Amino acid sequence: MFRPLARGPGRSRGVVLPQIGRVLRRFEGASQERREGLNVLHLSGTPFEIGRQHGHFLHDEIREGIFDYYLCCLSRVVERSQLRKISGFLQMIAQVFRREFFARFIRDRLLRHIPPAMEDECRGIAEGAEIAFEQAMRSGVVADVLLYLLGRMFRKQGALAPSQVASACTSIAAWGAATADGRVVHGRNLEFWGVGKWDAHPVALVCSPDRGLRYLSVTTAGVGTGGVTAMNEAGLTLALNIVPCRDVSLDGTPIVGFGNEIIRRAETIADAVKVASEMHSSCGFALTMAEAKGKRAAVLEVSASRQTLRETPSDSIVQTNHYVHPDMAPLGIEVNSSVRLHTLGRFLRARQLLARDRGSIDEARMAEYLGDHVDPFTGRERAVGNTIAQVNNISSVVFVPERREAWIAVGPAPVSHNRFHALRLDEELGRAPRGEVTPYHEGNRFARGERHGALRKYMEAYVRFEERGDAVEVLPLVEEAVRLDPTEPSYALVCGVLRLKARRFPEAAAVLERAIEEADLPHKRAVARFWKGMAHRFMGEAEAAQKEFAEVRGAAGVGRDLHDAVDGHQFGIQAVEDLDALDVDFVFTDVFRAE
Repeated sequence: MFRPLARGPGRSRGVVLPQIGRVLRRFEGASQERREGLNVLHLSGTPFEIGRQHGHFLHDEIREGIFDYYLCCLSRVVERSQLRKISGFLQMIAQVFRREFFARFIRDRLLRHIPPAMEDECRGIAEGAEIAFEQAMRSGVVADVLLYLLGRMFRKQGALAPSQVASACTSIAAWGAATADGRVVHGRNLEFWGVGKWDAHPVALVCSPDRGLRYLSVTTAGVGTGGVTAMNEAGLTLALNIVPCRDVSLDGTPIVGFGNEIIRRAETIADAVKVASEMHSSCGFALTMAEAKGKRAAVLEVSASRQTLRETPSDSIVQTNHYVHPDMAPLGIEVNSSVRLHTLGRFLRARQLLARDRGSIDEARMAEYLGDHVDPFTGRERAVGNTIAQVNNISSVVFVPERREAWIAVGPAPVSHNRFHALRLDEELGRAPRGEVTPYHEGNRFARGERHGALRKYMEAYVRFEERGDAVEVLPLVEEAVRLDPTEPSYALVCGVLRLKARRFPEAAAVLERAIEEADLPHKRAVARFWKGMAHRFMGEAEAAQKEFAEVRGAAGVGRDLHDAVDGHQFGIQAVEDLDALDVDFVFTDVFRAE
């Protein structure tokens, strides 16, 4: 049975030695350094030994970081999303997550296909951090379980998945004539659950395994392997992006293990394709890879039964959260309009930036891209919208593979707003003398602008709402964000729905009118109109409510999901008490019924 991790006192973690601005601990030939808020671990040996060293050094951070969160978040998603309304199967899954059957269900199917190196590393982390092996393993397949459930529930063509189960990662690569010096530059934002957890304990793992290539993995305390964001000594980089799809299997390799095999064994993209062909995935994802040897990049688009390498005749490539290759696109799950606009918007904006700066792109400019806040559909700078920088941005890295160099952003989410500090793999591996000063690049200027204070209030509300789901508690924070940045329609929309949940109907209608006025896109304007109509309805103003609903019905550019809500179920909200079931997505600024 799952039990929360113990919160006991910390333990001694080795000898502490002063260095120039750093703290160093040693254990079994491995070492830990602290640089600009980043834990840099030098690990070596078998996968088990690498994991044990990792767990030993970050014993306390692991126990207060991501593990408990990931072990519980799947239950929250099932309980708080409209998925539960669709199928009794998911009600069963919600119970599975709380009982020992969950462990058997996953272990007997999905976990049996974890590559031995990843399993051994998890075993080592569990021993070093003094946590249960089952906990370490289960937390490593959270994304796979979610994507498998999505694929099963929405396998029918035309079924629309809600926004709460989507991701927002962006990968961008440029090379040759597109960059300032011809070198490959590969930037990536990781957006996923775990704001306030993942970004609180950033880690750079410099791994020297007994077999295979040495590599750098940019991760968080307790999440080992090189399968998410990594670069190896040959100059091959990879970044994992989730792509919801209908082609899923519990008999496939978990996506993190998939990438880990590649980074430990492949020197080039061609090698990576060969390694990948030896496995099949559990679900949908895309690996953006760049290589030093060929000075190029490509994207491996993957589902349970297909793998397709997407290359480009140009000198740049972009990946967000949808399949781009025509052979893969039909397998993608249709998500609601907010998510569709989001993944397409980030894709389009990245291409706009690459075209604008062609010939002058370097690591500093790529770091700016990762923190970009311009919505490409309107050209307007937005705090929260269809932008590359997102509120759930938990990791941001820029790789220059020919120099085996990583620029790692360190700080609170959105992480891409913070400074990007250099880490050079050749120096870490002893191939070149290490510099005394760590170079850095500033993040995007938005983080230093007048509107950033409003975003911080919104971020605080987002984290608290994810933890407790209390609209009354977080409403003052969102109201303050609206006050500080009255032109941001996302703040006004979320504020309006939270006021609905708090039964403050006239105030909800007022702020939703602001959202309508400030919204740039027809769909988002219609979303605000719909909820304003609901506010009028609960004020007893039936005529005003029907007027808003009629505007939604007659508007062009409105998603099918919203038309269905207006014409049919209206999210099943019949009585005031039903408003308690509304769930708010702070990332995609969407709303759906939770039960």
